[in-house]
Order: sequence, then structure tokens, then C-alpha cells
Amino acid sequence: MKHPLKEGSREANYILTLPVRYRKIMSQSLAGANQSKVAIKTKCLSCTNMNQTEITECRVSICPLWAYRPYQVKKGAKKAPIDVLKAAPTTEISV
Repeated sequence: MKHPLKEGSREANYILTLPVRYRKIMSQSLAGANQSKVAIKTKCLSCTNMNQTEITECRVSICPLWAYRPYQVKKGAKKAPIDVLKAAPTTEISV
């Protein structure tokens, strides 16, 4: 860890809101751990609201971290990614 989080800091308070099992790795990431693996894992956890299953089943292939995300299933069992731009709901604005 480069810089330990100061008690009462914004980052330290955020850590306390997380499930206990993710506090250590998020602390490492926020403190500047020089490991891309830790940074990618914590970004994916943050994106999915700490839901490991959502990371495994993530189909947002336009994310630059998608190919590197943790908790991937073996290659033969992967679900096909979706085209997020095509799958996004559209709303029409009437004037």
C-alpha cells in the first residue's frame, strides 16, 4: 500500500459502507496499491454494487476492462456479449 487511508477521510468512510469481505481489497485500491489486478477487480465490484455474480455475467463488452474482469467463467461457457448501444432502451421526447 502506498498511502494508508486516514481515519475519518472520505475514502475511509466509504470503505465502512462496503460489505466486510470487500473492504480490504477496496482499501488497497483506494490507498494506491500498484497492482492493476486489484484496480480492475475493485472497479468491477464498484460498477456492479459489489455483486460478484453480475461481474461473472457482465455482458457490457464495450467496457475497456471487460476482457480483464475477475470471476470469469471458463471460455466454453461464456455468454455472448450484447451490443449495449443496440440493447439500451430508447425514449422518445415529444415536443
